[in-house]
Amino acid sequence: MTLDRHGFGRRLPWVIAAVVACVGAFATVTSVLSSYWELGLLDAQVYRMGGRAMLDGVPLYETAYPWDSLPFTYTPFAAMLFVPLAAAGWSGGALLLSALSVASVMRVAQLACRLASAGRFVWLPPLPMVAVCAVVTSWPIRSTLEYGQINLIIMALVVEDLVGVGRKWRWSGLLLGLAAGIKLTPLIFLTLLVARRQWRQSFVAIAAFIGTVVIGFTVQPASAWTYWSIKVFDSSRIGDSLNVSNQSISGMIARWAGAPLPILWAIASFAVVLLAAWLGARLWDNDRPLDALLIVAIGGLLVSPISWSHHWVWLVPSAIVLAAPQDTERGDARVFRAALFVLVVVMGSIRVQSLVPHTDPVWTVLHPSDWLAGNLLVVLAVGLFVGAWRSVKSADSQRHNAFGAS
Repeated sequence: MTLDRHGFGRRLPWVIAAVVACVGAFATVTSVLSSYWELGLLDAQVYRMGGRAMLDGVPLYETAYPWDSLPFTYTPFAAMLFVPLAAAGWSGGALLLSALSVASVMRVAQLACRLASAGRFVWLPPLPMVAVCAVVTSWPIRSTLEYGQINLIIMALVVEDLVGVGRKWRWSGLLLGLAAGIKLTPLIFLTLLVARRQWRQSFVAIAAFIGTVVIGFTVQPASAWTYWSIKVFDSSRIGDSLNVSNQSISGMIARWAGAPLPILWAIASFAVVLLAAWLGARLWDNDRPLDALLIVAIGGLLVSPISWSHHWVWLVPSAIVLAAPQDTERGDARVFRAALFVLVVVMGSIRVQSLVPHTDPVWTVLHPSDWLAGNLLVVLAVGLFVGAWRSVKSADSQRHNAFGAS
């Protein structure tokens, strides 16, 4: 009996992917169930508290969840949307949010596979297989589900609006504005719209965002005033910048200096926002809208005062995109992309807190030798920016050569 080496070679990627998917799915489900039985998906219960405050008409930012006295940190508009979670009960609210999160990441993965494979040479294994493995092994995805966070829903709203069904919709920008009304970080995508002179989408997004603010003032004017005049400027309400789980420029600077340095953070963030918007606009002009969206998303994570490691859910569609190089890529460009893909998958599956010493009450980087591990995702983001830069320059070179040949 002879071994069919060619057939085995074709099946091997599927076997490896199936094993990775099963192990990753088992680990994720086990971890999420453990979190549910222990704390009911903690952040989901904090969201429920915000929704309950809306139902009861009590001051939104004077309430605290009993476990560790956690405050509600989102907008009044977000609290209104969390009312169904409060009405669904302790278990029902957690289940509802989990179902919406799973549906959201599935939709984002589907869109990423479709957009990434358009006009590209797709590696084996096929993109859907890559997507499944990236989802189930991703630490940001797992921790988002463990905490009962809303990151995946926010990502799905933005992706659907700008590169999904909403892209051809008359009111494109609406979902982006609503997402920003829930959590301010999606406002970073306005820089991409402005850089591309998409004025209608920008106007719709801004109008929708302002509408969420007005709704908040209408329903709970005192709480809305507290949020927009005080809370929105206080990043410490979210957590300690020095915590190694804060994978942002602000956190990196704070761990390096021993304390936040707002002026240095502002200067660095301004440069990153400009660079991300420019790269995003150029990538979109090269018919790579998803790549454009992702580089701006990564830029947003870098400049946010607090970007917990579970906020980095954008690494999953990034991995899918990196798994599908352009047909025109050759040699070192394809090798660089492959290396970046491996880094995103591997580094995106690591719990950053596990790499550095644990000091009470937060994880902080205390020794220079811990710097790389303590800023793992920030370093990875630099690699993604370099990859985007190389892609833009490669497209420019190809256009120049084509123009010269003509």
